[in-house]
Amino acid sequence: MAFFYAINLVNSNSDLKLPASLKLGGMALDACSTPSRIGQDMYSLLSGESICGSQTTGQVIDPSTIVVHLTKNSANSIVTSTILSPLKITTLSQSATSVELSDKNYHSYFLRTVPPDNIQAVVMAEVVQRFGWDYVSIVYTNDAYGRAAKDTFLANTENSSPRTCTAITVSMAADASLDDFRNALDDLNQRVGARVVILFLTTDHVQKILQATKDKGLQNRFIWFGSDTWSNSQLVVQGVEDAATGALTIQIKSEIVENFKNYVKTLTFNNRHGLPNDWFEDIYQTLHQCRILNSVVRKPFTRICSEKEMITDAMIPQDPFVLHTIISVFMVAQGLNQIEVCKSSSLDIAACLSLQDNKLDLIYNGILESQYNVLPEALGNKSFQFRFTESGYGDIGYNILNFRRDLTSGSGEFQYVPIGTYQTSLELDRSLYQGFSFVDTRSVPNSQCPVGSTCRCLNRNGSYETYSRQGISGLSGVPSKEVVPLFWVICWQFGVVLVYAMVFAFIVHATEEVCGLRRFCLGFVYAICYSALFVKLVDCWRTKEKEDIYNVKYEKLGKPLGLFFVAVLLVLVQCIINAEWLILENPQMERILYNNMLWPRCMPNDFYDEGLILSLVYIMFIIFLSVVVGLMTWRSKKNHREARWILGIFVLSIPVWVVFCIVACMGAYKMRDAAIAIGLLINATIMFVLGPMRKLYLLNKFEAKMEEEERKSIVTGSQKGEGEWEGFEDKRLTQSQNYWNTKWFSEFRDQKHGCNVLTNPCNTSLTLRGRYERDPFVPFTLAAVRAAIIGIQDGANTHCNTKDLCSSYLNNINRGQYINDGIINAQLGNKRFFDNSGDASVDLTKYCRLPGGWRCWADDRIRTGM
Repeated sequence: MAFFYAINLVNSNSDLKLPASLKLGGMALDACSTPSRIGQDMYSLLSGESICGSQTTGQVIDPSTIVVHLTKNSANSIVTSTILSPLKITTLSQSATSVELSDKNYHSYFLRTVPPDNIQAVVMAEVVQRFGWDYVSIVYTNDAYGRAAKDTFLANTENSSPRTCTAITVSMAADASLDDFRNALDDLNQRVGARVVILFLTTDHVQKILQATKDKGLQNRFIWFGSDTWSNSQLVVQGVEDAATGALTIQIKSEIVENFKNYVKTLTFNNRHGLPNDWFEDIYQTLHQCRILNSVVRKPFTRICSEKEMITDAMIPQDPFVLHTIISVFMVAQGLNQIEVCKSSSLDIAACLSLQDNKLDLIYNGILESQYNVLPEALGNKSFQFRFTESGYGDIGYNILNFRRDLTSGSGEFQYVPIGTYQTSLELDRSLYQGFSFVDTRSVPNSQCPVGSTCRCLNRNGSYETYSRQGISGLSGVPSKEVVPLFWVICWQFGVVLVYAMVFAFIVHATEEVCGLRRFCLGFVYAICYSALFVKLVDCWRTKEKEDIYNVKYEKLGKPLGLFFVAVLLVLVQCIINAEWLILENPQMERILYNNMLWPRCMPNDFYDEGLILSLVYIMFIIFLSVVVGLMTWRSKKNHREARWILGIFVLSIPVWVVFCIVACMGAYKMRDAAIAIGLLINATIMFVLGPMRKLYLLNKFEAKMEEEERKSIVTGSQKGEGEWEGFEDKRLTQSQNYWNTKWFSEFRDQKHGCNVLTNPCNTSLTLRGRYERDPFVPFTLAAVRAAIIGIQDGANTHCNTKDLCSSYLNNINRGQYINDGIINAQLGNKRFFDNSGDASVDLTKYCRLPGGWRCWADDRIRTGM
């Protein structure tokens, strides 16, 4: 319908940008999902014969009037282009992405409005790197599309820096079953740490892998990254939304054409817009979920169509290729209008072209070199300029989408939300991503080789390399490009060590050497620390509006080496001040009488301490500037709000400076050196606690998060029962409990508590908490016991009218059947535990879950049975 809609738009020429003589006609062929059918129809058209299987006879269309053949998908395009390219007839596709079609030796007259798959794979590789995922898996359909996309992805990640490691690639046959995808998930689940799975699958295969994920209870184990075959399709995720939550998909750039939707809504039983009856009846019955009596197309709907049904917005799928179909038709019209030899002719375009010996080349080159401002009136500010690249594809770009639940609406509907785009470069806002993380539901999940582990990386040629993640990038739980530059870490932490060491210079008695050391090194060590902090704050300030660190341009002085030299220059200023003081006045020591003792003092005695403080005025100025810049970067979230912590170092140091400067200048002689030493000690400790100690805390938090995610990813199939451990842990294991065999209890207690009956008796109040490995099936075992006991007692109540297990019931020859019936029909409230086949019909653990944890033990019926 988009094809004929676009032809009508061109022929109406409402904007008068095309000549009045330019009119297009179109004929649609149904390939019946069989590419070979396209070949048959094309040979029929070009030979002037009727279409195979049609009721018409004779020539359908004059072969000389064929300008372009528009084809959908790669398979049809390959067949069509193979036939038409040797004849120099242009083939144009709105959706073919196969890399095979880029070979101009075989497809020299092929054009397409979409980029090929290798471009898509390059974009996906860059997105993975932006998120800091360095350990991923790939699942692909074993066809030309899947193999080419997989190889391109591997080629672009194999030599990336830092490298993105591919743990495993899983090939799926075109006819792969649901069981095949369940087996593939078992392989993927064994790659601990590799949560991100790249999907180069057909639409049918995407549906199957999501269904298999749901069947195996592996929701939230993987972060799917789907190619444009997934795109923004609602059909793909229908019924498996939980398994797809948090997925990323890539969509060839497109927009919703509201005018086309309005055009489709005018399609009624009596207004068919010229569609063939069988096509119309197929569309009409499918959209309205009803059956047309005496229709040539049989649909399995029970409701009979009233023939008055109206199409609504919800019925119209958001097919991204609608816009591309419209673009394709308009590019044909623009291309015909761009043929110079006909623009200057008084003849209409059709007559002019019929006189040209090279008309087919003129048509191809005209379309290739044309530009089109896409539907400016319909799209408004979303309109864009379209043209083909030299390689013959539309450089239209991609949208990066995140499939997630809308938490802002009461309905909690699932939706695709754009979080980035790609045209000539990637624009991605990671803060917009929303998915699932076992620790923090709002954070970006990790997909990394576990710290300290050695993982295998697959190369494009099939060989493997080993890969180890050292953990530097994990210092703050973010990619390595976001971590504080190494030079800054070295300068700052080295400076902190020197500040601590400088304390000793003010503890020992003054000598000429010590006096010189104090005068030069006091400002020097402070300059190293505060200059590095100031440079880091300036870097945070200039990048505060770019929360995605990959959008930051590190050029010239902004490069790590440039920032290092800036810090060095700031330190050199203090070195010049100190060196000039030493040159102008040599360090000396004299002993003065103080408290009836000869007290060693640096010279000049009457101005030494004041001079020492004055030599730090430059450092005070750096502190002042740092506070100002720090306040300007207060809103920056970069690197876990690092700018705020640096600002805190400066703010906390200000009162320390005020106190030790006053005491050093005005206090008693015996207090002055001590005041400076204590100031050094406190300032160094502030920097140490808010710097390296904070980094260590973040590192431990990150490692704990990784371990938690890895542990839960392994037992994710039993996550529903995870919350029920608490009550079970509270049960005390003592010999007084009659359901514990004495021998079993002793062995278990001795093993888990490290005690024994003879030499180290165990306390009778010992509990299970923290003394065993959590078996994920314990909650389900408890639920099963509960169902069994309720079923047994219900059977007793039914067959012997008593709550007790009466002897007549137990001795009845049919007691086995009674017990089985009781368990099968056991229910809590209005919910049965099991269906008639004996499978769990509900989540058993839900019926023993309370805010306090597992409380099946509190049920009188259960406790009586126990």
